Amino acid sequence: MSTFVQHFRQLTENFLRPFEQYFGIWKAKRVTSVCLYQNIEDCMKPFDKALYSQFIDSPHFQPWFTYRRQLCIRHFDSIMRVLRGKIDQEALTRTPCGKHQDLKSCAELYSEIQEALGKEESRQERDEEQLATIQNHLQIIGDQLDYLKDNKL
Repeated sequence: MSTFVQHFRQLTENFLRPFEQYFGIWKAKRVTSVCLYQNIEDCMKPFDKALYSQFIDSPHFQPWFTYRRQLCIRHFDSIMRVLRGKIDQEALTRTPCGKHQDLKSCAELYSEIQEALGKEESRQERDEEQLATIQNHLQIIGDQLDYLKDNKL
């Protein structure tokens, strides 16, 4: 490891050391022995509710929480967008267990897809590829609904 990297690692560790008492979870710097069946909580600091309740009551919590929540929502949304593009027609019309959807679950999925389509259409930056994917899924599930209604399944 280069001297440069070691220098900045040491600076970072020295800077963070005073905060360890608040944010660290381990009782000791290093655990000397590890057993596969040991209780991990024995190696951890107790949860300090007073410290966190002060943070929650502070004016800094709500902006932090809102920011973190929005970050998670954006991350989850990007994952769902990728997954929508990768699912095939057969998987779309089946339950997670692999069975064909019944009329009720198919109707619920149709409503969820309609809602997703509405959200996508109302976005400021419309993603035409995502719109086409959602519309295609809506058509597939709509056809499946018609089939289930016609055959009373």
